[in-house]
Amino acid sequence: MKDVLPTCQVLGRNEMDVLHDASLEILENVGMVVLEKTCYKLLEDAGAIVDPASKLVKISRHLVEEGLKKTPKGGRVHFARISKYDFKTGEGQLFFRGGTLGPHLIDIETGAHRSATRKDFVNLVKFLDAMDTIHAVMFPCAPCDVSAESFSQQLATLTLENTAKPIGVVAHGKKSARDIIRLSTAVAGGIEELTKRPILQLLCEPLSPLKLDERQGENLVEFAEHKLPVEIASMPAMCSTAPATMAATIAQLNAEHLCMILIAQLINPGTPISLNACAGCMDPRTGTNTYGAVERVLLNAAVVQLWRSYYGIETYASAALTDSKLPDEQAGYERMMNMLLPALAGLDMITTLGYLESYLTISFEQILIDNEIASMILRILRGVEINEETLALDVIEKVGPGQHFLAEKHTLRHVNELLLPKLANRSTRADWERGGGRDIAGLARERARLTLEAHEPEPLEKDIRKKLHEMSREMAIDSRD
Repeated sequence: MKDVLPTCQVLGRNEMDVLHDASLEILENVGMVVLEKTCYKLLEDAGAIVDPASKLVKISRHLVEEGLKKTPKGGRVHFARISKYDFKTGEGQLFFRGGTLGPHLIDIETGAHRSATRKDFVNLVKFLDAMDTIHAVMFPCAPCDVSAESFSQQLATLTLENTAKPIGVVAHGKKSARDIIRLSTAVAGGIEELTKRPILQLLCEPLSPLKLDERQGENLVEFAEHKLPVEIASMPAMCSTAPATMAATIAQLNAEHLCMILIAQLINPGTPISLNACAGCMDPRTGTNTYGAVERVLLNAAVVQLWRSYYGIETYASAALTDSKLPDEQAGYERMMNMLLPALAGLDMITTLGYLESYLTISFEQILIDNEIASMILRILRGVEINEETLALDVIEKVGPGQHFLAEKHTLRHVNELLLPKLANRSTRADWERGGGRDIAGLARERARLTLEAHEPEPLEKDIRKKLHEMSREMAIDSRD
């Protein structure tokens, strides 16, 4: 069996100790505002120092470390609606997932930048379902024509219906979270089956700096009570919602995550937790949060190392991001940089595939390009296999100097050592011009149209589909009452 490649070390052990201690000091001396009453009461009952007026909670080192002890370590199985799409993290393999809730889209037919719609949402879920290196799906866009009252419930219904892969969900408070769980039980076959094979995972986001709002707290409570997987993703930006240095940003971000981990374990010890590295940087020239900054790459690689190798908790990075508005050269170099270094740092999953414009716009052609980038990163992580067969000393001796290896059986056996990209053009200029002379974005748009026309996800059973839509309609009515 091939050895697992060593990870890229951004931090030394001593530096991780210092960052961990700094995060504990922040929670103990500065504290975190916790607005959700159940979470606040659990922390108070556990011995945290609380201020009822401000809802500021100061948490001792001991409490945080007890929470970490109860948190599952390593990876876990990500269950899908259909078991052949299940996958397991924690065994040195990297996985990929689409992103969530960008408000805008680049039209696949016209190339126009516009607001995303319900139809776009369905098409994007189906398209992500078709991608061979994208293993999980979230709510890929925020449709402008879906009612706000039952927004998450409707998107959960459409996602469950149009992909057989594991899904990530976003809720907007207690009722929303409960309804999404109910919808998922309809597909899974009941709450007991859902807890045995959780086909969904909740995205839960503390508010930087150092705050847990009521809705996010309610979401956390609802999912943790059933021991359903929770993904925690704080999104501080250097110089604005976090300090101006990488070290301080990491310490603050980590404190926010440690508080959320503790709350989840107080609700239900053993609740599966995933941590998503998605810090940003403010560009001081504009005040905008930039996702293509090289500092962000270092931030996320360092956080990945801290969470994955120091705490041993399943770790993601929202890495497939760029500030570019188009699938152009800037998007290419920013995305590869953002994705490759955290991958080499040893994380479990890269998320947000398909996004442009700092997480505001999703693009079918960018999803297809990211699918190819992902395949290249997976090939890099396979490394170089060295054994008697791959060294091929007998073949080299047989062929000898000045000859070629084209006719050798060994060449045929091992030609799959080479990754053959589906989009990157390797032909001569003359052949490329005869084929229309398109750039990669133009080719990807054409291929995306064909993929969308051809692919149909594995369907839900008719009675489950009918029940799902009936429940969704009832939830929409209840939300309006």
